[in-house]
Amino acid sequence: SVSTPTFYGDKLSMTNNHTGSADSIYGHYITFADAGSLQNTVTGLYIDAGTANVNDTQYAAVFLNGSVGIGTATPTTTLDVVGSASVSSALTFRTGLSSIQTTAKNTLTVGGDTTGNIRFKPGDSSTSLYLASNGNVGVGTTTPNANLDIASTATTGNVVNITATSL
Repeated sequence: SVSTPTFYGDKLSMTNNHTGSADSIYGHYITFADAGSLQNTVTGLYIDAGTANVNDTQYAAVFLNGSVGIGTATPTTTLDVVGSASVSSALTFRTGLSSIQTTAKNTLTVGGDTTGNIRFKPGDSSTSLYLASNGNVGVGTTTPNANLDIASTATTGNVVNITATSL
């Protein structure tokens, strides 16, 4: 049988045995390209931040089988973050059935102490639901002037429809 070779662009192993004060250990930036014509398995980056020191704070990212785990060595979805996450620009859901949800029926909070207004704008429509930071809710308006402000340019049909099986 023919053995399959393993090629490392760079393999780095670091051990810190210093006990006098806290240290920072950094690896380095690595780039590579596969210019061959064979179908290869290419792993961009794999980080194992395991430690036997219980006083350490661990930070790890794992790129495994097309999934990325941050704070976990076993990502269960395409992006699996254990801990808090922050997005400094837009979070975009590109294809498929997208959802934002919690597990175990926990409360989902959208917004916080520093959040401004929240706009729901499905498709190419104008804003359909607007939650102002003062607590007012606008339907069809981004400037709700009451607790519930409904604006419509409809000339036919219902603007408000309430259906109840019993009152």
